[in-house]
Parts: sequence; structure tokens; C-alpha cells
Amino acid sequence: MNKSLLRAALIALAVVVLLFVFKFILMAIFGGGGFIPPTDSVNASKAFVRDWRTKITSSGTITPELGVTVRAEEAGLVEEILFESGEAVKVGQVLARLDRSVELADLVGAEAELKNATAQYSRAKYLLNTKSISKSEFDLSQSSAKAAAAKVDSLKAKIERKEIRALFSGKAGRRLVSKGEYLSVGQPIVELHSEDLFYIDFSVPQRFVNLLKVGLPLEITSDLWSGVVNGVIQSVNPNIEPETRQVSVRGVLQTGGKAGLFVGVTVITEEGQNLITIPTSSVSFAPFGDSVFVLEDEQNGIYTAKQKTVRLGQREGDQIAVISGIDEGELVVSSGAFKLIPNGKVSINQNAAPSSSQNPKVKNS
Repeated sequence: MNKSLLRAALIALAVVVLLFVFKFILMAIFGGGGFIPPTDSVNASKAFVRDWRTKITSSGTITPELGVTVRAEEAGLVEEILFESGEAVKVGQVLARLDRSVELADLVGAEAELKNATAQYSRAKYLLNTKSISKSEFDLSQSSAKAAAAKVDSLKAKIERKEIRALFSGKAGRRLVSKGEYLSVGQPIVELHSEDLFYIDFSVPQRFVNLLKVGLPLEITSDLWSGVVNGVIQSVNPNIEPETRQVSVRGVLQTGGKAGLFVGVTVITEEGQNLITIPTSSVSFAPFGDSVFVLEDEQNGIYTAKQKTVRLGQREGDQIAVISGIDEGELVVSSGAFKLIPNGKVSINQNAAPSSSQNPKVKNS
């Protein structure tokens, strides 16, 4: 036998051997030859029913109930500044005073004119009663007295406007003027915000509009706070914004607010649903559908893993609601599902079971 024939025979023999080996491998994988795959160990928990309230999450901005930029009503030179930046002020407190020397001098002359005009008017009234003067002379005296009184009132009002006062109690912001500076009409002096009540303005999608009601509780979070601050809905805009398809909502917060603060807002609705609940770790999320493994047909502590497609609802903490796909009381794999195959054999090991809390908290190790 020449070498070429021997080489061909050896190659043919090798192919036959490989085919037999491949056949035995396939028989082992698909149950042929009595092969039994190993049992996987997983954690499992029973699906239970709880009341789920729809929670609407959004983000918003805090604004004070009262917030204004205090401005000069009259032009003039700043004579006194009677507050400091960041200081708490009371309603009616004088914040700044402009130079009023000219107006005060004019007021002295105007009051003297008023005194004289009032005396002339009293005398004319007496003479009219005795028919010593005509009615037209009396009317002229009366109008002169009124004009003099109006001039005094005008000067007093102008002097009053040169004392810039706080219209409400609150906290002053950064001072924007200095002593000796000339202010024009409308020039800003300081921002003033109240601290008794704060608003939270936010928007939610239009699909939730029927769930929104005045008085519903709010949970407000911020990176400035260590926990959750509570508020309530004060008003709901009756119109839906055509550009965004969202409805504007205003809530109220009693304490802890800060003007302009960005916050997270959660609306707790009134209407709830009893839905099946499982740990979030039980779900295998996939673009073609979410699924869980359910353990059935227990024999001597060994279960069969059945894969079921589920339709999910909202998530809260470590828990997630199941709208359809499994029933209450079914034993659901909570961890270790990644290593299971449909109809595989499974044993339960509850050591190091995953958390299933509505309000999980991270613990320091």
C-alpha cells in the first residue's frame, strides 16, 4: 500500500471517530444515554399581593411664597443703609433712606401755606354765613385750602417713598447699593424672600391628569437634605401645555425650602391596586420580553424551573409589581436565575438571599 492510500485511510478513520464522539456528546446534552445534568442552587421567594399606589415622579423648583426685588421709587442719593446682606428683616423695617433734605425744606413751606390757606378758608366760611362775601370768593378760598393740603400730602408721600421699607418679613439677599450712591427710579436695592411658606412648581405627563387632586401628599427630595420632606398639592393647572403635553402642578412646603432649589418630587395618589409583588432581582429583562423562573413539581427538595413571561408594573425599592404572567403564592427564583435553563432541576439555598424591601438602605461594611 502506497503512502497516499494510507493517508486517506487514516483521514477516513479519524472522521468516523469524530462523528461517533459528536453523537455521544449530543446524546449527553439532550438526555440520551441516561445523562442527568447537575442540580443548580438558587434563592427563591413566594409571590405575594400588596397594595400598590401609583407614584408620579417628577422634578421641580422651589420658590418662596413672597419674593420681590426691592427697588427705589424715587431718585436720590443713598443717605443710610439700615440692613446687612442675608439679614432677617421685619415687615415695615426701613432698609435704606435716600437724601430728603430738599423735600423736608419744601414741606415746611407747604405746611405754612396750608396753615394760612386753612385760616383764610375758615374766615371765608364765616363771612359767607354773614353774606359779607360772594359764593365765588368762598369757593376760591376753599380750593386754595385744598390745593395747599394736597401739596403737603404729596411732599409727605415723596419723603415716605425715600424711606425704602420691607413689605413683608423675610430674609434679605445680597445688598446691591452702597451709601453715597445715586439711585435712579426703579434701580434694584436688594432681593427679599419670605421664609414661612414655599411653593414647589413641577409638571407631570398628561396621562396622570385624572389622578391629580388638591391635597395629595408629596415626597420631596434634594441633595441638601438627608431624608424626605413632605408637602401637599395646592393647585393643578386646568390646561395641558400643547407643546409638552404636560400639566403644571404647584405644591406647598412649610419649612426647609430655599428659593430656586432644584428638587425631586413624588406624588402619592389615592387610588391603589392589589398587585402581585416579587423581588426585582427575580426578573430577567430583555428587549423581546421580561421573564422569571418559577419553581414547580417539588420532589425530595428538587424543583423544576419553568420560565414564564411577565408584564411588569411600577418598581418600588427592591420590589416590582407584576400585572400578569404569574399567580400569587408561586415560588419565584430571586437570585441565580442567570444560570438556569427551562425545565432544569433546581434546589433552594436561602443563604445570602437578596433584599426585597420597599425602602432599602445601604449599610456601611
